[in-house]
Amino acid sequence: MNTLSKSTQSKISDFERAINEETGYANGKRFSSEEEVRKYFTIENMVNMFGPDHKKYYGHTKSQDVTEHVLRYYGEYIIATRSHCDF
Repeated sequence: MNTLSKSTQSKISDFERAINEETGYANGKRFSSEEEVRKYFTIENMVNMFGPDHKKYYGHTKSQDVTEHVLRYYGEYIIATRSHCDF
């Protein structure tokens, strides 16, 4: 799933790379608002992008509550670091 260019890969942290491998957040256009980031990092969006088996990207849990928490954390991290953001 990692489709980042070599130059982009060298600019992001290992944690950001791991988030991208799970969610593909840096594979598309840059986020234009905090709201857009929060909408991206939802179970509903993951299902829309990856299908109903989206939890395979979260191998550490089968719990929807934990998955939602992890996605919220990823979103807030991306907002805080402005990784792949144009705001």
